[in-house]
Amino acid sequence: MTFMPMEYYQKRIDELNLIQQKLSKQSNAYAFVRLIVIVLGIGLIYPLFKLSGIFGILEIILSIALFIFVFRKHDGINKAKERNDNLLKILDNEINLSSKGNIFGNGEKYKDSKHIYTSDLDIFGNYSIFNLINRTVTNEGENLLADKFKNIDFSNIGNIQSIIKELSKYDKFKEDFLLSFFIESKNNEDNKDITNWFDVFQYSFLKLKYLRPILYLISIITIATLLLGFAFPDFWTYSALLVAINFVIVIKFTQNVNKIHNHVSKQADLFKKYANIVKTINTQNFDTHYIIELQNNLKSNDNIEFQLKKLSGLIDKLDYRLNIIVGTVLNILMFWDIHYSYKIEKWMNTNSSKISGWIDTIAEFDSLLSFSILHFNNPDWIFPTISDKAVYIEAKAISHPLIKKENSITNDYKIDGKSQFDIITGSNMAGKSTFLRTIGVNTLLALNGCPVCAEGLRFRN
Repeated sequence: MTFMPMEYYQKRIDELNLIQQKLSKQSNAYAFVRLIVIVLGIGLIYPLFKLSGIFGILEIILSIALFIFVFRKHDGINKAKERNDNLLKILDNEINLSSKGNIFGNGEKYKDSKHIYTSDLDIFGNYSIFNLINRTVTNEGENLLADKFKNIDFSNIGNIQSIIKELSKYDKFKEDFLLSFFIESKNNEDNKDITNWFDVFQYSFLKLKYLRPILYLISIITIATLLLGFAFPDFWTYSALLVAINFVIVIKFTQNVNKIHNHVSKQADLFKKYANIVKTINTQNFDTHYIIELQNNLKSNDNIEFQLKKLSGLIDKLDYRLNIIVGTVLNILMFWDIHYSYKIEKWMNTNSSKISGWIDTIAEFDSLLSFSILHFNNPDWIFPTISDKAVYIEAKAISHPLIKKENSITNDYKIDGKSQFDIITGSNMAGKSTFLRTIGVNTLLALNGCPVCAEGLRFRN
């Protein structure tokens, strides 16, 4: 039985819609339970305290514990709903790509009228080859995919073909990888050149070796005097003095903290996305040697997934300062901003030299996944044969990838040697330009290791 990709996508959409209906009912039920827990928890406080202080305290503890349990269950259901919603968008994109456009981008920004062939072959823009193929979830992956169409490297075609064939088989891997697209927008202007972002980072606290131990000591003394003040009111005077000193210290380093925060504050989701991609890659078992080598780049002793999550978490914690009340309390008592600025600097100092290699590997996986989905979506396309014989190109029943099969006219074509040239003639609108683009586009796909829209294609490497 012939595999029909669009039928597969529609079946997945139907399955997910049923799951969404169940999740919506569960979410509504837990929302109601949360409300009941809050109402009963508040309503029972007074009568139980009236009976006994112990009963009242136990009721508060149990109500809080029950609320946290229900909240977590409800939050888990809502996250599952969000995941399925995003997956439905991905599946809908596959079915309606030609009519609605590609949510992953059509490559309009890569158009270059001076390039030797991309403009003539309609590689970028609406109704382009890039629009057909692009499923990249990172800005770096998209840039690499575009570069593969602009600057052909055909030294590794056989390995790339094997990788594309293998990746196309892993449905869950593809879905999990593509879901990373929704963690952070790859069109975020602040993330256009993340490698340079590391290079221009400025350090302020790393060189102040003795500052943090001193601040920890001051924090302990401040909190201790505040607590002692409840038992011995005289300590409130010391507490007020310490708070004033702490405030002066916080103000002194505010400019340094602001410089770091302005640089990192919009990147937390980006590193969360990278961590999710690394996790997806490292949990998949691969067979092809080249792709295992790529995977091993992300399985080093550095624990890359953990490091990326750690940086994302540090940035999130530094963002606490955006809440004026929380930020003020944390800084006055614990010098929060200074400590987390230091931790971010320490992370940068340890890992900034490695990040370029990590991102390059992620980008390579990202671009190769786009090629694998092209193969999955077109199971009747064939992988070209690389020949050492004199023939340069020999195509059988070749057609343009962007023309629907029912409207397409196939052609056979052969170039035997360097000295051969052919003159194509015909009336206006007869398909001369389409034929030339057909040969050009399919050759470009072939040189990238992709399947081509033909019954056969042989070319000399």
